[in-house]
Amino acid sequence: MVTPEQLAELLRGVNVAEVAKAANVSTKTVYRLRHQSNLPNMQTVQKLLDAIKATKPARKRKPAATAA
Repeated sequence: MVTPEQLAELLRGVNVAEVAKAANVSTKTVYRLRHQSNLPNMQTVQKLLDAIKATKPARKRKPAATAA
């Protein structure tokens, strides 16, 4: 279960337009949830969490230090 605060924190670190498109919700919805103005239903939460995962860029791994 994700709290409204946790969802808002996750949404602060994403591109709103990309996540809204991937979740099939409006950008206005994402902004409202970012600012905790609305309480989403469980279906919307799940769609947003899936969209955040799908749009999150893969982090580059740092190369391992080589011994000289």
